Amino acid sequence: MLPADAGVVGRAVTSGNSQLIGDTREDPDYVEWRSARSEMAVPIRVSGRVVGVLDVEATIAHRF
Repeated sequence: MLPADAGVVGRAVTSGNSQLIGDTREDPDYVEWRSARSEMAVPIRVSGRVVGVLDVEATIAHRF
């Protein structure tokens, strides 16, 4: 398991902003543990606080 502030998901948590990665090979924060080539991470907020992240990955670059 990765720390909550690691990778693209961690960047969504710490910044509070959605992340859309067209090609994970070009993103320095992407942590490869599956073979995703595009990723979308959307923070989930409750009362203004990030409590989770919806993360969707695809094996094809620029899928989203």
